[in-house]
Amino acid sequence: MASSAEDQSPISPQVTNSFTGVSPECWRRWVGDFSCLWPSGIPTARRVSVVSSRLPAALDRCGEWFERLRTLMLRLDPVQDIVCVVESHDLHRTHVNRLVHQAARLFGVPVLQIVIDCGRHPSSVKTKPTEDRIATEQFSCILQPVDRLQGTDCDSIVSIHRLQQLPLIDRVLFVVSERLCVLDARSGGHTQQLLRHHAVDNERADILIHHVVQHPDASESLQRIDPVRRILVPWYLFPSGIVDDHPLSAQESAEEVRDSGSRGPATENDGPLDKPEEWLLHWTRSRRGPWPDQSDQAWFEELILGVPSANRSALAVLMRILMDRKILASSEAIRGGYRMVAFTQVPLEQFRKRHCFRRHRHRFDFEPWGIAVRKRCLFELGARPVIYGDDNNWQEMDEFDRPWFQRRTGKSGEQFDSEREWRLAGDLSFGALPASDVIVFVDDTAAVDHLAPQVPYQVIAVPPEAA
Repeated sequence: MASSAEDQSPISPQVTNSFTGVSPECWRRWVGDFSCLWPSGIPTARRVSVVSSRLPAALDRCGEWFERLRTLMLRLDPVQDIVCVVESHDLHRTHVNRLVHQAARLFGVPVLQIVIDCGRHPSSVKTKPTEDRIATEQFSCILQPVDRLQGTDCDSIVSIHRLQQLPLIDRVLFVVSERLCVLDARSGGHTQQLLRHHAVDNERADILIHHVVQHPDASESLQRIDPVRRILVPWYLFPSGIVDDHPLSAQESAEEVRDSGSRGPATENDGPLDKPEEWLLHWTRSRRGPWPDQSDQAWFEELILGVPSANRSALAVLMRILMDRKILASSEAIRGGYRMVAFTQVPLEQFRKRHCFRRHRHRFDFEPWGIAVRKRCLFELGARPVIYGDDNNWQEMDEFDRPWFQRRTGKSGEQFDSEREWRLAGDLSFGALPASDVIVFVDDTAAVDHLAPQVPYQVIAVPPEAA
C-alpha cells in the first residue's frame, strides 16, 4: 500500500536521470533529455494527472467542466493520491493547470508541483526564482535540461518527433501520471492527439485513463482512439442541471438598493426612448476574469466551488453596479491613462443597429445592458462631451482638456466621432441621485421582469432593431 503523501517526512534532495517510475527511454521519447531534481524527496503516493483541452476565455460559462473537476477532487483519496501540476518559466501556463492546482488545495489533496526550468529567463517576462515557486508545496520536482551549457531552449533540446511537437507541459502531465483523468478532449486537439500516442505506447499500457463522457454513445469515440488495449475507461458524469443565471436573489438585492433616492422612478414618457436628447447612456458588458478589486485566487475559488457569485454575465455586471451604486472609472482606450467613465449620446433605440464587435479591443460596443443618467445631472457633476481630433490636436491641447480627447479616426478607419461620447472624470456614485434621474436598460422583457422588483429605478428593455 502506498504511503500517505502528507505523512511522508521531507528528506534530502535527490537527482534522477528520468522521472521515477518511467524508464529513461520512455522519458526521452515523451519529454527529452531532462534530469529531475527532487528538493524534498520523491513521493510514493499514486500520481494523478488531470488534463483537458483549452478552456474558453469566459470561464463562468464552463459550469459543466467545473462540476467534473469538483467531482474528481471529491473522488480522490488525499492519503493515497497526489495531483501533478506542471508549470514553466518559458512556456505558457494554461488556465486548466492553475485551476487544477487550486482545486486540489481547496479539497485537501496533496500536490506534486513539477517546474520545467530551461535555464533562461527573458528580461521581458517577470518570473520568480524556481525555489520561490515551489516553496508552498511539500513535494516538488524541477526538470532541467541535461546539456545546460548550450543555453538552448526547451524546444531545441528534444528530438524532432511527431509526439514532441505537442506542448511540453501536456506531454509531461501524460508521462508522469499513474492515473490519467481527462475532463475534456476536443476532437483533433492536443489532448486527443496525446491520448492516441499514449494508447500505442507499450510502456504506458498499464496506465488507465478515465475519460469523462456526457452520454453513453460518446464511449464509441474512445474505442476509436484505443481499439486494442482498451485502457481508456469511460467515466459517465452528467451535469446536475442546476442553472443560476441570476447573480442575486430579489430579496438580497432589493434590501441593498431600495433606499437610494428621494424621488420615485422616472415616468415612462420621460425616459431615453421618449426624450433621448435629455439622457446619456453607459452600457455594460459581460466580464472575463475577476472583478477589479478581486484577486485571481478568489475568482478561481468561486468558479471551482460553483457559487452563483462566479457569474460574470452582462446582467451580473449590471447588478454589481446597482448594488455598489457606483460605476468605476477606467483608463482603457483613453490616451494619457486618465480614469474616466464613458457615456454616449447615441439614442437607445439605435443600440441594436450599432451593436458590433471591435477586434482591436476584443469586445462588443453598444451592448443592450446599462444605465441611463439624465444629462443635466452629469453635466453638473463635470461630465463633458469628448473632443475628437488627431495627433496634432493632442499636442496642442491644454493638459486640463486631455482627459476628454479621443482620436477621430481609428487605425482601421473606423470613425469614433459617430459614438458621440461624453466622459466624467473619476467614478460615478449615483446613489445620491434622485431615482427619477436614473433608468436601467436591459436586453429583453424577461430581464426587466427579473430586475425591476429589485431596484428603485425604472427598468426598460432596449427596443428591437427596426426592419
